[in-house]
Amino acid sequence: MRSLQFLSILSSLLLFPLGTVAQGPSGTVAGTVVDQSNGQPLSGVQVFIPDGDLGTLTNAQGRFILVNVPAGEHTLRAEILGYTPASRTVTVGAEETTQVDFSLPVEALGLDEIVVTGTAGQARRREVGNTVEQLNMDRMSEPMVNVESALQGQAPGVNILQTSGTIGAGSQIRLRGNVSVAMGSQPLVYVDGVRVYGEAYPSMHGRDAMSGRGAATASSAINDINPDNIERVEIVKGPAATTLYGTEASAGVIQIFTKRGQTGDARWTAQTRQGFAKVQPFAPKGATYGAEDRKSEFLYIDPWLGNGHWQQYGLSVSGGSGDLGYFLSGAMEDNQAVLPNDKEERYSVRGNLDFEPLPGLNVQWNTSFTSDAIQRTSMGNNAQGLALNAYRLDQNYFGSGDKEFLDQILEFEITEDITRFTTGLNARHTAGNLSNRFTLGYDVANWEGRQVRRFGFILFERGAVGNLRWTLSTLSADYVGSYAFDLPAGLRSTFSWGAQSVTETRNEVEGYGEDLPGPGEPTVTSGANRLAWENRQRVVTAGGFVQNVLDIADRYFLTLGLRVDGNSAFGSDFGLQAYPKVSGSYVLSDEEFWPDAWGSVRLRGAYGHAGRAPGAFDAVRTWDPASYAGSSAFQPRNLGNPNLGPERTKEAEVGLETSHWDDRISSSFTYYRQVTEDALFDVQQVPSNGNWPSQLENVGKLRNSGIELSVDASILEGPAFGWDAGVSLSTNHSRVLDMGGAPPFMSNDMRIEEGKPLCTWTPRRIMNPHEQAEPVVSTDPDDLCHGPAWPTHILQVRNTFDLPGGIGLSARGEFQGGHYSLIGPTSSAVGRGNTLWPVCLEANRLWDEGRDDEVKAWDRLRCRQSTSSSDWNVSPADFFKIRNISLTAPVASWIPGTSDATLSLSARNIRLYKDPDMELFDPEMGGSNWGPESGSRRIREHIPAPMRFSAQLQVNW
Repeated sequence: MRSLQFLSILSSLLLFPLGTVAQGPSGTVAGTVVDQSNGQPLSGVQVFIPDGDLGTLTNAQGRFILVNVPAGEHTLRAEILGYTPASRTVTVGAEETTQVDFSLPVEALGLDEIVVTGTAGQARRREVGNTVEQLNMDRMSEPMVNVESALQGQAPGVNILQTSGTIGAGSQIRLRGNVSVAMGSQPLVYVDGVRVYGEAYPSMHGRDAMSGRGAATASSAINDINPDNIERVEIVKGPAATTLYGTEASAGVIQIFTKRGQTGDARWTAQTRQGFAKVQPFAPKGATYGAEDRKSEFLYIDPWLGNGHWQQYGLSVSGGSGDLGYFLSGAMEDNQAVLPNDKEERYSVRGNLDFEPLPGLNVQWNTSFTSDAIQRTSMGNNAQGLALNAYRLDQNYFGSGDKEFLDQILEFEITEDITRFTTGLNARHTAGNLSNRFTLGYDVANWEGRQVRRFGFILFERGAVGNLRWTLSTLSADYVGSYAFDLPAGLRSTFSWGAQSVTETRNEVEGYGEDLPGPGEPTVTSGANRLAWENRQRVVTAGGFVQNVLDIADRYFLTLGLRVDGNSAFGSDFGLQAYPKVSGSYVLSDEEFWPDAWGSVRLRGAYGHAGRAPGAFDAVRTWDPASYAGSSAFQPRNLGNPNLGPERTKEAEVGLETSHWDDRISSSFTYYRQVTEDALFDVQQVPSNGNWPSQLENVGKLRNSGIELSVDASILEGPAFGWDAGVSLSTNHSRVLDMGGAPPFMSNDMRIEEGKPLCTWTPRRIMNPHEQAEPVVSTDPDDLCHGPAWPTHILQVRNTFDLPGGIGLSARGEFQGGHYSLIGPTSSAVGRGNTLWPVCLEANRLWDEGRDDEVKAWDRLRCRQSTSSSDWNVSPADFFKIRNISLTAPVASWIPGTSDATLSLSARNIRLYKDPDMELFDPEMGGSNWGPESGSRRIREHIPAPMRFSAQLQVNW
């Protein structure tokens, strides 16, 4: 039924009037576009006639053809991001073909590239004082699994960490680290200027005391977007760049721009991907399983691990006629993951239309729909989960680690159904130096999670059903006006003004029923005992801004701006918030005294404020219904704080960008310093106030600081061989500056203590873990912070090789280090008597042989059932992974009737190194049972995200 609905929608979109018809005598223009430095063909270059309605894109061999070009003289232009545009004057004869070739030089700094995110309207990169990462997805030859994996390891200061190998598991996204303790640090997400939900969907694990089971995994909303529809992504990483977004933007902004139609004949693209996933070993090599004749490097869960097959299919068409351009696409995925119950079936369609109803008025309408059905295996820190019972062997809840017993867990049915609809209308009108843009957007996500343990289920024989229906809708309206005018002495000013409103409505209804009457198809109503919960909330954020950009000689730029915001979650006594910004940019190499041989240099700096709003009801006194002596009553829930306001993060950044040696080497450097004031902390209430729990108050102060360095070089250039390489280094160091007099506390799996980083913490710590001696245990507060909960330094490396025959080879890898992770399953397994836990095999052997004095201090505590504790299981989490390696080859000659075709082979997420102290699992595992908003890296009873191998065939015609 789902596939029929998808085909119906897709066919409606694709049956769209296509093509152009020429009037009068006409001819043809054909040619090629190549890279000026090495002669390699450039694909995806827009070749068009600016004063007409004709245009096309180059194919993989750099060729283009324009038909039905009116006879006469025309200007032909070639443009693509990252290269300097070029124009040619051509004379077209009737029924003749005119040959025109372009050779585009690389524009290393891209100073005239247009950026949108973080600016009022749009701006050239040379005008912007803060760093804006711009990723062009069309240049990525690798098959893209989802949005998160496509962005991994691509830019300094952008950290995307996976959480588990369960299908659909979302990643933790941090831009320059954690900026909040209580409110989360996931960035805002926009698609084509429309605010969308970009965080995690709910997880039913632990939502109430009676169900409390499930897959312990949260899906990521950003992955609802089909990565094949993306043209580029812009990322701004802190308040210096996000001031104009106001109260909710302190964690940064990711804006995704989808593909547009181009004037010209219809251009079709079809692609198919086939691949499989495989889990890397995450236990020491040769770990014993029960007896010497059985070995396991997967902590005894390997009987249930498979090589999950996944497949994706997509079809899109783009083109335009007259004043209308269109991009239409449809895709489907069928994923079988590595765990036995893990399956996913996803369908998506998108339609983007561009038209000009009046001169100077451009209208864009963008709409997408996604339907995603997920089935999962019960996992996590869950007595009825597969991993927990497999890891603990005979000390599990079955009393047996045999497969025939644990297979019964697979009868636990866990499903999710997600439907996502996003639409946006963007109208831009330009009249001389005045421009106005209005964007209206609506995004609605419907999520339903269902868990069924049928009557007779081995670990809950009475049976139970849980169902959660969650809906979040975001209605946004955004207006920006700009007026540019000249001033005396060669100055030019661009004054901008605007307003924005975002209304977020969240509704959820949960039902739970247990004690089913017997076999059959159960519902919540089937339970003899039933419970229900309902929550509704609506949050409105609205604000306005003004900004002025002063341009001096097109090389000195000064920007001043101010945003004023209100939010319905603020306390009644708080009022509006003002967020100022100032930035400057100086293109030093445009000075007359600067020799061309010295290359290009731009200096920049920015300072700005942004915020993070509290929750919808954090400022309000609320009560929970309860029962007392058989009557209805209330009990305290939230004390309320009329003075509650947003966290305010201030950021200063300075940097420079350079290009040298005929643009063969380019670099970028940024230093940033963020300070979050009025940080929201959960403050414990004094007993004399009554039985109130802790209350959020604006009492804290946090700091993040670091550098971001990126260098890219064209090492070899030639007609048959080329080699481009790049390296990026980013650092992030957090510090709790002030706690408002509060004592140290735990929040979001992190220890919050004045003078310390946001750290991984235990109440006791072994000070001599690797010595063969009695353990020295410290409870000194200065010792209990093992280290930062998030990486302090990230190194990214990338290489691209152009080989003979149009073959390409690309690879990128990422090292993350300086952080620590708590490994929960070790203490859980050993504490329940599992003597075969892999990291304790050597200690148990030495004890059995009477060689107690040779056991390490670490093992003397963590490997005895009587002393096992999570306190002894924190380890460094450094790792290096190949994020992607791809080989591409042109195969158009194999497929008649195509303009170009490419075959790609790809492998991703291959771990090459982890810190030796992390003997078990994968350092990238983390989050928590409840999704990616956890502040630290805490490993639970999951499996790591698997390696993925795939082949992609893409055909254009």
